[in-house]
Amino acid sequence: MKRRYRPRRLLRRPRPAAGKPRRLAALLLCLCLVLALVPPLARAAGYDVSFFNYDMTPMEGDRYVYSDVPEGAALYTAEELAEDGVSFSPQEGCTWYLYYPGGGETGSFGPHAIPDPAREGYTFRDWAVQNAAEGNIYTVTGNTVYVARYVSDAQYVLSLYYQFDNESHTVAAETDSLPFGWEDPVSIPLPDDAALAGLSPVILPALEGEEAEAAAAWLTRAIKDNTFSCMMNDDLLENCLAAGFVAWDESAGDYLRDENGNIQIGIPVTYRVTGEVTFTVAYYQQNAEDDGYTLLESQPASVEGTTVVRLTEMEGMVPQYPGFTLTTPSAEDAERYTVNANGSTTINLYGRDVTCLRICGAINKVSGLPWAGRPRKMISLC
Repeated sequence: MKRRYRPRRLLRRPRPAAGKPRRLAALLLCLCLVLALVPPLARAAGYDVSFFNYDMTPMEGDRYVYSDVPEGAALYTAEELAEDGVSFSPQEGCTWYLYYPGGGETGSFGPHAIPDPAREGYTFRDWAVQNAAEGNIYTVTGNTVYVARYVSDAQYVLSLYYQFDNESHTVAAETDSLPFGWEDPVSIPLPDDAALAGLSPVILPALEGEEAEAAAAWLTRAIKDNTFSCMMNDDLLENCLAAGFVAWDESAGDYLRDENGNIQIGIPVTYRVTGEVTFTVAYYQQNAEDDGYTLLESQPASVEGTTVVRLTEMEGMVPQYPGFTLTTPSAEDAERYTVNANGSTTINLYGRDVTCLRICGAINKVSGLPWAGRPRKMISLC
């Protein structure tokens, strides 16, 4: 059998000897790994931090620019630093301090006082990291730009008006206010009124169209547990604008402000009736011997989908008696009645004796006596 030809290696790699050469190679490998990690560690140890105004112009002064700021440094108020037991001297006109307590191989940083900026018509609120998540707006996680945030001296004024579905009858009005630039919950309790029992609150748009209806539905969903509660933010303003509850100033390209610089938001909460509303009708008939009225009978009645009952609509709800007509005995009694949707209302109806009016009217015309002084024996004949 022929043996296969195998070419010899031109260069045979020598076999490493045991001992120092092998340990040296291992040390060199470890050193290379350490050197590879040094640049990232150096970059993570310090970052550039600067402070800008609301219009993204850099604040002037060396107290607004810092370098070699450790990752994890953050802004704290003087009160927060004092609560943590940090030793420092609070400075007038400085609400926020840039500080890192130190940890691991990194030493402490600060606290460095950051002077409060100023803006006409506004009050300084805080500094926030540009484009940071809400829970991370004060913390350094890399090269960081803090932007000044302000609260306007003017306010959003949010008012709720309560009314019945079929009438412009205001039950009550509640108002809450919040400064511009401040996102916070607005909470307004709806009225606890017996007249509203059994009714469902809903917000109906002041404008027509699908966009207005969708905006009003969004606002209605803010009513929970008999309280209107939502965040005072762009979502609320945009839905109020679409529904017609806040005005827009075309010339200023912004929401219309009143003489005090406030933005007025008025939201009507309408209480709607669904189904049948029951109540009681009590019928009083005029006495024959005097000007008083006596209860003749009472009985249940109902109307569909409303809480307002008119006098003319109740003629079919009570028995008809010849010679008597329904009337309102005084100016305090209206020609219509508002009933509670919970069925607790009693409407008193009065039947005036028109026969007596005709007879006694003829007598009074001759005698000149007023109605109260008409002859009793003639009244008894009615």
